Amino acid sequence: MKPTFDSKYQNRFGRYHIDYHDKTLFLQLQGACQPHLVEQIQSALYSIINESSDRIWGCVIDLRQFEALTADAMPMLLPIFRYCLNNGCVIDTYLFNNAVAKSQFHQIRQSLGIRADITNNTFDNLHKAKRRVQLVVQAVKEKNAFVTDD
Repeated sequence: MKPTFDSKYQNRFGRYHIDYHDKTLFLQLQGACQPHLVEQIQSALYSIINESSDRIWGCVIDLRQFEALTADAMPMLLPIFRYCLNNGCVIDTYLFNNAVAKSQFHQIRQSLGIRADITNNTFDNLHKAKRRVQLVVQAVKEKNAFVTDD
């Protein structure tokens, strides 16, 4: 059976929704993201990643209703992104509606050594973003045929 996870949380500043199935993690952020919200996201993501047996997976990050990360929340995302990269995330795709969010997530990627322009992984609709994740995950799995998922 394929692992499926779902987590939601909101406070007066913002909210998140995380869903994981078929080797695709979907993260939707809305409103402003401050430290407490990042802590909730971290807890949910770490649980999902640790409970999943998938060794290769991808992520769709929907920021179309997202305002921005607060200055104290932004550095808190670095270890979360690093954890994802170190635990099987091979592709991240994005949906943006504002330049601030795009700039902030581009900075996070650059801080982790990801030099590819975030525009290459930015889509105008959810279906296209998910499809890109599916294609990349499948290609990586085929390239690394020795990697198997239970």
